[in-house]
Amino acid sequence: MKKSDPQIKLDVLECIRIGMNTKNNIVNNVRCKSGTLNKILITLVDEGKVKIEKHGTVNWYFLHTPINYHDPFKLAKPVKSTNTFILSQRRSHSMDDKKEAR
Repeated sequence: MKKSDPQIKLDVLECIRIGMNTKNNIVNNVRCKSGTLNKILITLVDEGKVKIEKHGTVNWYFLHTPINYHDPFKLAKPVKSTNTFILSQRRSHSMDDKKEAR
């Protein structure tokens, strides 16, 4: 039984949602030809449902996370760095001593 195009599109989105990000993994799970998968991925990227990231020589596909604020010119970029740091304590100043003396 041949799957219909909308059914394959839903299966591809489900694969990407659960973490199968490469074309090879998606083709093995959905059981469709790579040409069909390429067409579906191109339409999903054009619709804005999926985004592409290049990891080495392989494209990885992720669900697109919408921006929750007004960005009419599409200038905002998502924050990629999750590194956090702690600021050192502020050095005491002579004004601090005067403030405590009051």
